[in-house]
Amino acid sequence: MIGIDVSTEWGRFPRYGFVSHYGSDKTVEQVKKEVDMLNRYHMTGVQFYDWQWQHHKPIPEGASQWKDVGLRDVFKSSIENYITKLHEVGSKCMFYDLLYGVTGNIGADGKPEKPANLDGKDGVSSDWGWIDLHEKKGGGYDLHQVQYPLGSWPSIYVMNPGNQDWVNYLYKEIKKVYQHLKFDGYHIDQLGRQREAYYINLQSKTENGQKVYTGGDRHDTKDFEGYYADFINRMKSDSKRQVPCYECCFKLWRTQDSWYR
Repeated sequence: MIGIDVSTEWGRFPRYGFVSHYGSDKTVEQVKKEVDMLNRYHMTGVQFYDWQWQHHKPIPEGASQWKDVGLRDVFKSSIENYITKLHEVGSKCMFYDLLYGVTGNIGADGKPEKPANLDGKDGVSSDWGWIDLHEKKGGGYDLHQVQYPLGSWPSIYVMNPGNQDWVNYLYKEIKKVYQHLKFDGYHIDQLGRQREAYYINLQSKTENGQKVYTGGDRHDTKDFEGYYADFINRMKSDSKRQVPCYECCFKLWRTQDSWYR
């Protein structure tokens, strides 16, 4: 039995799938087989998960191949094959990226570097970041950027989505995505309610080549300004009523496995 959807907009009753591998094996023939299956399941929208080079710089301009945030090979031609074939069956193609992530560095030893504050990478200032108190070894606390470790992969340094400098920076990078790939929209992701507070109006200085923060004013994270299309563990879930979007994706992690609205 086949159902028929006569909606004029795909977002009226979205059926959302995803793709997540973009290796050299994703030829036109292989991609067509996968898209035929997605079409058989009536997927009206497809998320391109972990396609990007770095969270703060999704696409390396002029490159035909790059490593994704998990250090896997990505071929631009494979992404283009998916977009072309999905568009042929009427599906919308949504590129995934974090709203507030900066991808950290890998050191010469092949391990992720983990400075307290990632400042100056690709023109990004840690002053735009999510700065909060962290417990120090031996007691006491200091202020530094929230970091989301990913094991052997580069850490994610979390930015403040209400900081206008960060918003302007990310806006320019997102425009580049649309200039180089024929995506239909942006699947905006976030990391859930990681901490309770953030600090603004900080004083900073450099010690041993690293930026150090002091002072500042504390704010609860519920005051974060921003819009999340992918609501994780209820963080800012009321924002779906503030900004219109085609679809909202809720991920309920272990602490929220019985939550619903």
